[in-house]
Amino acid sequence: GATVSVSGRGTFIGFALGASALDFGRVRLDRTTTRSLAVSNRGNLRLEITTTSSSNSQFSVDPKQFNVEGGASQTAIVTFAPTKEGRVSASLTLSGNADSSKVVSLVGEGVRPLLSLSASALDIGKVPVDSLRAKGVVLRSTGTDTVEISLLSGLQAPFSFSPPQRARLAPGDSSVVSISLTPTITGTFR
Repeated sequence: GATVSVSGRGTFIGFALGASALDFGRVRLDRTTTRSLAVSNRGNLRLEITTTSSSNSQFSVDPKQFNVEGGASQTAIVTFAPTKEGRVSASLTLSGNADSSKVVSLVGEGVRPLLSLSASALDIGKVPVDSLRAKGVVLRSTGTDTVEISLLSGLQAPFSFSPPQRARLAPGDSSVVSISLTPTITGTFR
């Protein structure tokens, strides 16, 4: 009898993702934020990612195409760049030579700081020379993100102002700035 030696090796692509969902939180409209997505190959054949697509253009991924050798992993960077206020969701699909595509759920919220004033003009009235009279202006955060007040400017003597009671205003919060007139001569001041 003859003996035949038989051998073989099973090969496969073990496509796996490090997360099934990425939450980007609150992001200002003029900014971006990123999250890392691990793409792993638990098999022994090369994984070729040929297409990465997002269902919403406010989310993007880099690199768009890449290879992952067997037993290795690759990090893809997913970016959220909001273009409008509000909660946004999307699906990121990665596909290539594996048996099936993988989908990651993406969510983020576009926010915008906005500051409004209680008055666009302020008449402090008649003030005797070398006296002081003040009126308050209310600053209100009317946007969807916190406003940081770091600098108030534009007033010249004999006007002055006190800093706001609070320099950080969450949406809906307000603070008062006191504007003072202390004339040293008679006249009308603007």
